[in-house]
Amino acid sequence: TRSWRNMNPTRTNFGEDEPHGVFAFSYASDYDPVSRKVYLESTMGFYEYDYDANTWTKLVDIYSLGGTWSERTGVVVPTRRIFVSVADGRVAVYGLDAPSYELWTTTGGAALVGALAPGLAYDPTTDGVVGWANGSVYRLDLDTRAWTAVGTPFTSQDPYADKIYGRWAYLPAEDAFLVVPGVEEDARVFKNSP
Repeated sequence: TRSWRNMNPTRTNFGEDEPHGVFAFSYASDYDPVSRKVYLESTMGFYEYDYDANTWTKLVDIYSLGGTWSERTGVVVPTRRIFVSVADGRVAVYGLDAPSYELWTTTGGAALVGALAPGLAYDPTTDGVVGWANGSVYRLDLDTRAWTAVGTPFTSQDPYADKIYGRWAYLPAEDAFLVVPGVEEDARVFKNSP
């Protein structure tokens, strides 16, 4: 019908002001093809939306752990059953099947990890996370927790390329990543090469 509908899901474990919290723009979310659920990180907590049951559940209270206040981007890693969130010098990892929260210490990739709202995508070819924040493309090895620069750096001149959010995506049919740097520049494709 091409119309939006407010689902008004049943809420579990929510406080009065959740998930909005202090900064409503500091969200990171992604869809999990295994569970068919959407996961969301806000300044207040880590949540799960179940479309089939129309339920919205807080899994982890991160506000009490110091919260997260920056413009973050997150991605589900379906094979490992984790959600990885990156920005402002922090790599946060949440367990999906057994809700948990951990800050990872990673090596390399300071430009990506330190950025606000970097582009992130799961790479099924390497079972890793690949990201871009207006410079080098970085691949995170989830076993060693090391970021490695791959390919030729690309720096956009578009004024909106400083925050990528969901404009970086993996294209399975092409085994490549697509980025739309902003409204004033052409989309770019980064060919995957593990």
